[in-house]
Amino acid sequence: MVLPGLALPLALVLTWCKPAPRVCVLVLLACALYLQTREKLDLPFGFDYQDEAPVRLANTRSTQSMLQGELQPATTVRFLDDTTRLIQSCVRPGETVFTYPEMSLIYSLSGSSPPTRSPSHNIDVVGDSLATREAEILKINPPRILVYYPESEQQERDAERLWRRGKSAGQRDIVHAIELLLSQYSLVQTYQLREGDPLIGVYLRDLDKSSTPTCR
Repeated sequence: MVLPGLALPLALVLTWCKPAPRVCVLVLLACALYLQTREKLDLPFGFDYQDEAPVRLANTRSTQSMLQGELQPATTVRFLDDTTRLIQSCVRPGETVFTYPEMSLIYSLSGSSPPTRSPSHNIDVVGDSLATREAEILKINPPRILVYYPESEQQERDAERLWRRGKSAGQRDIVHAIELLLSQYSLVQTYQLREGDPLIGVYLRDLDKSSTPTCR
């Protein structure tokens, strides 16, 4: 976010510099650009504890038509393709899907919708009072499929220090609601997008544990 704002002062420096110092500035800028590009290739995007895998690992194509034309890491493709197929196979008209805290792409790929008002429940997006109301809606209207990325207690506390000045966040109510509902679900599959990441659990409600989740 800061780098684009440096364009004007750097342009002024280059304008005022004499030829010899100007060459030095240009060399420094070229080195900075090279290092920044390398860093971006290793970490395309990161937010909170959710970091994208390096670009070099994006070597697999998804079977989803919406994602044609781009390459993604094999672990991401497997998660998106498997979960989308499960939803399209098992979720009937009128039923819902819920992802936590933020996997809205699943809704778009599968054509599904959440039972809550918001598809995203990141702590920087949804305030405490809304999160608490969303938790109540979730308990009253449990979705057919839950896609849950659990965060550790330390991660939750770190987020609360950053976004709530250390106060308990309403997102804890959503997590509590999910944990209560999980007794009604069967774990279909787990996915780990990057080494060291928590496992993403995909849960199906009222699944016969002796069968495979074909649904249709």
